[in-house]
Amino acid sequence: MDKMTNYGSAQTVVTNQPRTNQPLLHINDPNFPRGVGRPWTTDLFDCFADPIICLLASFLPCHICMMSQQMGEHVCMPLCVPGNLLTMRSYFRGKHNIEGNLISDCCSTIWCQPCTQCQLAREIKLINDGHAQP
Repeated sequence: MDKMTNYGSAQTVVTNQPRTNQPLLHINDPNFPRGVGRPWTTDLFDCFADPIICLLASFLPCHICMMSQQMGEHVCMPLCVPGNLLTMRSYFRGKHNIEGNLISDCCSTIWCQPCTQCQLAREIKLINDGHAQP
């Protein structure tokens, strides 16, 4: 038997890339990527919306590791990433299409770290419990 295999008589050569008629998204478009962002469910200084979270964030250093796990990240991520709260807040805000920008994330993280951590923890809990828009 011959070791050569015949793969067919004629092969088609692609000379043009496939095209789509859909318009391209532009980064400067305010609706990029998923429309206008929604506001945070609770305010930054709304600590008494969930006093338990406020106490955990204030007095339990490993609380941020639990938050990371609730976000679907590795529990040790906050220990390995510099600027962990800023990273977590920015990632979560982008993932869930929440209003804001990096400078507001940076300012709130630097000047009011406990309140920022509490707000993020409340939002994670509300989304995971189905009480806020994912």
